[in-house]
Amino acid sequence: MGNGIYKLDQVLAEPGDKFKLILEVDGVNYLAESTVIHPVEIDSISYSYYEGDSFFRPGYRFHLSLTDPPGVKNYYRIRVFKNKYLFNRPNDLVGFDDTDNEGKTIKVNLHSQYYLETGETVMIELLSIDRQAWEYFTTFADLVNTGPDSPAPANPVSSFSNGTLGYFYAWSYSRKLVTVEEDGD
Repeated sequence: MGNGIYKLDQVLAEPGDKFKLILEVDGVNYLAESTVIHPVEIDSISYSYYEGDSFFRPGYRFHLSLTDPPGVKNYYRIRVFKNKYLFNRPNDLVGFDDTDNEGKTIKVNLHSQYYLETGETVMIELLSIDRQAWEYFTTFADLVNTGPDSPAPANPVSSFSNGTLGYFYAWSYSRKLVTVEEDGD
């Protein structure tokens, strides 16, 4: 696509399939690999209106519930879209794993406010990702959410070899559409 962004459209993949990207730059190879993980279904989504405060504007906050499959370590990322627009601010990056929730119901509160009007629809995706992608997203979120008293930031954990910064990942997903009404709970 340009500017170091590569994208394959309409690739049919099954859980367990492995993808590999090899880049050669000035005679040096850079390798990244990712495995497609079984998708996990979203059980339910609710939302509530947040009145706002001195730091945040009013808006809707979403809450989703999923049942973590037992017997396997799972890693997740959540994406929220409005009219095909991905909310992609630093606070919108939500990645988590099933630590302490193995085989249980996991409830996730999305703390970003989504500025929607009554009758508008959002799509929420639950991505099942591999550990390497999860490490990148969680360390990147740590980096962008540092405060003035935080220690010096470090680069996120890259999924590429040879010390190259970046990420490459394959995923499976489940998604639900939600139409905002007066009372979401």
